[in-house]
Amino acid sequence: MRPRGRLLVLLLLMTGGACSESVSPDRQGAFPLLFSIRAASSISANEDEALGRAFDKVDSYRVIVTDSLTREMVVDTVIVIAAGLTSHTLDISIPDAFVGRILTLEIIAFLGDAELFRTETAATVETETSGTGTGEPIFVTVRYTGPGLRGSVATAGGESISGVNVSLLRDGSLIEEVVTAADGSFLFIDLLPGDYVVRPTTTGDLQACPGQRDVTLESGTTSLVAAFVLRTGSCTVRVLVVSGGDFDDTSATAAQLAGDPEISVETFFFLSDLPRLDKLKRYDVVLLYMNGLFNESSSLGSEVAAFVSLGGNVVFGSFYWQGRSGSGKETTGWGALEGIDPFASAGGAVYRDGSLGSVTPHGLTQGLLTLASTGFWGGVTASGGATVVARWNDGTPLVGYRTLSAGQRMVGVSLFPAHSTVGGVSGDTGALWKNAVRWAGAAGGPARVGVVVGGG
Repeated sequence: MRPRGRLLVLLLLMTGGACSESVSPDRQGAFPLLFSIRAASSISANEDEALGRAFDKVDSYRVIVTDSLTREMVVDTVIVIAAGLTSHTLDISIPDAFVGRILTLEIIAFLGDAELFRTETAATVETETSGTGTGEPIFVTVRYTGPGLRGSVATAGGESISGVNVSLLRDGSLIEEVVTAADGSFLFIDLLPGDYVVRPTTTGDLQACPGQRDVTLESGTTSLVAAFVLRTGSCTVRVLVVSGGDFDDTSATAAQLAGDPEISVETFFFLSDLPRLDKLKRYDVVLLYMNGLFNESSSLGSEVAAFVSLGGNVVFGSFYWQGRSGSGKETTGWGALEGIDPFASAGGAVYRDGSLGSVTPHGLTQGLLTLASTGFWGGVTASGGATVVARWNDGTPLVGYRTLSAGQRMVGVSLFPAHSTVGGVSGDTGALWKNAVRWAGAAGGPARVGVVVGGG
């Protein structure tokens, strides 16, 4: 095992010139910022060992530099690393136009296509004359994001909980038990592909939300995230209603979820500012739908997909499919989200009368006895192995779901949620939407502490 806190990477951020694997600190007209990328002392022994082993396997780094305010891309480059090195030096040159701006730096290590570890930090690059730095490296911690199962345990308020026993089971037998580190994180490595159960041990009047996670490691390079919240009382589902387009009707959608003490709901209407991962990860479920086309749906979709990769759940409502890249309409699509949604477009949306058809008993259909709509429904087909549990009277899917490898639940409801309160829709719409977010949220939410690094 490598000692804790050993040097992993030295990043040198310069102005002017071209990228290389070495740098002259006295390059004329430039003041270097040095970042010492090290393992934190507060991580678990498992993660410390995993980082050391991962470092020896790295064959390339991807370095991404963006303007923190405008999100403008500054640098996005891949640097190949020679085998057998005891330390890695990355020289990244920043265009002079970005001197003095606050930049976000993201460093991701790879073995082939498999991610191993990553870190993110912010810095302001100055010229030699304006800079006030000393040339001493800035300490930045790195987290393991490679193959295995990582996770975290936190309070309902998002505070990390250390010292919690977390068990990993397979076929009912205990495989390994670890204890959460100071930041609430835990890690299982060297796992064979297959189905596992992850279960934290609770004491006193605390309960885990969820009680366990059923996960599937598809290969030896699979990296999954499993998060748990320990709390007293019931497992309240935190929902963020997200939409955008021609008219802000998110409040009407949120009204569908009112009156349930186990659902906490907030809204976000997309105009120009995306709900970034730091915001999304505060919620267990994102209820996403669309009112008219909005230009950044691809960026928004990829941000939501990052939320899902950390263990988040999504409920999709109508007109989402009208903006899908396969809808036949002029649209940018939904980016990475399209690979994990439960329904695909088959015409986008249907504007005609429809009523409830067949219903399969399920948590998603509890109390769903009647439903009728004069429009804003249909136009979808099940995708990605989704299970359909309710259909419209013409046989097209109404409610369906997919369960992803870390237990995340993707729910599709082929109905426009906001119009359920303003006419054109009748029946058990309140039960329908409450079922959707409750059932999705019962799988637990994303990691909020510890291992939360990007969307890895």
